[in-house]
Amino acid sequence: MLRHLFYKLPPKLRYYVRYMWYLPHDIMMSVVKGKRELSPPKRLIFTGSGDFIHIGKLFQTEFVERGLIAPDSVVLDVGCGIGRSAIPMTTYLGDGRYEGFDIMKPGVDWCRKNISEKYPNFNFKLVDLTNDLYKSTGGPAENFVFPYPDHAFDLVIVLSVFTHLIREEVERYMSEIGRVLKRGGSCYATFFILNETSVEAMQAGDHAFNFKYNKGEYSLLSKEVRSANVAFKESYLRENLFPGAGLKLIHAEYGSWSQGGGGNPIGFQDRVILQKPLDL
Repeated sequence: MLRHLFYKLPPKLRYYVRYMWYLPHDIMMSVVKGKRELSPPKRLIFTGSGDFIHIGKLFQTEFVERGLIAPDSVVLDVGCGIGRSAIPMTTYLGDGRYEGFDIMKPGVDWCRKNISEKYPNFNFKLVDLTNDLYKSTGGPAENFVFPYPDHAFDLVIVLSVFTHLIREEVERYMSEIGRVLKRGGSCYATFFILNETSVEAMQAGDHAFNFKYNKGEYSLLSKEVRSANVAFKESYLRENLFPGAGLKLIHAEYGSWSQGGGGNPIGFQDRVILQKPLDL
């Protein structure tokens, strides 16, 4: 119920409500624990719930253990937020480079001030795009060209971004990922995937993630805010989206969202690993 009431607010007011809600917490924590290095105040975090630093470290461990990243890798973080993936990489990417972009100015500003000033191989860009969950002004995401050259990155990270984009926007982003990845490079992305198992579990359960607004290849969680959360049919992803971007699905791991949550902190959404063929 609270989620749907929150979605009824305009994007700017949603951010302000969250800011004011967590401001007392941040003040108290600054008094009790002092300033925690490279940890943004909770009122500025707009990338979901859970332990911000811990989840970032879990994803970093995942990237390393799956052989997706090395200390000299060049990494692109699509929708970098307020640095959840960037922070643990600061002590890992010694000879490498990190690039991130986001549509939210507070997150980019914080990352530039607190990360880039100390780690000059970490760069953050603000892009002016609209999204009815986060921002009501800016250009259309379905026409967006990533501000990077072809074949530039070893790894592209897309965490909880495709869950807030509709089909045309996802197709554009995936095409751009295929363009900027090096041959042999990888993309690690999260989705809400609709297949027989998840649909049956979702319909049988009674929890917040029920994608009941069918739009064909994708379904929406909210009628009021189309980008609130978006789920895609697995057949569309496997047969159309990934091949259309010139990417091969290497691994898929289904999350706990359709079961009501719980378990691995980074395993709520469905996770996929894609690879750009060497001969493309």
